Amino acid sequence: MRINSRVEFHPETKQVLIDGGEYTIHVGRLTSTGECLDRVLQVNRKDWADGEVIKGVLDALEAACDWRFGDTAQGVFCPWGQHMQVHWHRRTRALQPEEA
Repeated sequence: MRINSRVEFHPETKQVLIDGGEYTIHVGRLTSTGECLDRVLQVNRKDWADGEVIKGVLDALEAACDWRFGDTAQGVFCPWGQHMQVHWHRRTRALQPEEA
């Protein structure tokens, strides 16, 4: 599924491809709020990541969450600011235990 001219989401592999696969995000490995934020911020720091790429990545995460969970990325990863543990294979999510 093409998100924009530089980003696409492939549900069958749970991958977001940037620039035809030059950079790949495997959304199935984003299993927590922190991992999702980390990946977005990591892409943002790349020299080649312009506004189109960042918006494309965010839109791809929205598409992935809607496809797998029927919810928004915010609803999956951080509803009401809560830290979540996300299980893509089981299609479940739960509050992430707080660290001491």
